Amino acid sequence: MYDLLTNIEYILWFIDGVTLYLLYRVAKQLGGPNSSLLTMAIVQTLAALMLGYTAMLERHIEANPGYSATVDFFWYMGFTGFFIIGIRALRTMHELSSTKIGSLARYISVYYVLAGCLQVFTYAERHFFSSNIIMGRIYEIGVPTLNVAATIVCLAFALFALYVAFFRKVKEQGLRWVI
Repeated sequence: MYDLLTNIEYILWFIDGVTLYLLYRVAKQLGGPNSSLLTMAIVQTLAALMLGYTAMLERHIEANPGYSATVDFFWYMGFTGFFIIGIRALRTMHELSSTKIGSLARYISVYYVLAGCLQVFTYAERHFFSSNIIMGRIYEIGVPTLNVAATIVCLAFALFALYVAFFRKVKEQGLRWVI
């Protein structure tokens, strides 16, 4: 099951890359960067960093099987840190580029908050109650569900923006809520 989830993560990362490219094409058609393009660049960068972090932690777990409490902390709190950095990066990049925060950026911010809360609550249950009964199952289902949902929403935003940018005459009205 774990191998399947790992493969799904790589597939989602690839689809996010395609989404980033599509949003780049939209930005090029409209004459400059927009909120959705900035958001997907941050999502793609953060996802690549998290994939690398996961691989590093997995190597550490295999080499040091006796350090489960330490690994738990770095697993759950590390990903929580990534999500906090992602939210801050979204806000900072929009401020630096003087771009209004769009719908996709708000959606991704909510996704990061939910995923971060899932990490914190799962760690808290494991640490304070020495159990994994309630949050363990929620975590197993919640993380892949959140990741797949985020990828689908991002791709849907990109496809709609691409359609409006290339095939609609009145572009600003159709893209107002997307970018």
